Amino acid sequence: MHSLCLAGYGIVQVIENAVSGLLRQGKRTDLFPDWPDERFPFYVDYPSRKHLPAKTRAFVDFVVSLPSSGAQD
Repeated sequence: MHSLCLAGYGIVQVIENAVSGLLRQGKRTDLFPDWPDERFPFYVDYPSRKHLPAKTRAFVDFVVSLPSSGAQD
């Protein structure tokens, strides 16, 4: 989507981090600056709940514990 937008094919909704430099340079325009923050889904995929590496479990637990993350295990 981002590449198509940069090529001039249309309007896209992307995470602000991906275009912050382009916004600062005036190469892209925020069409809805007063729109409330958009929440993008965040997924963690792993092959099995059995034998889940400790670091993966710790990361999932951390994300789920974030305030208003809406995350579900």
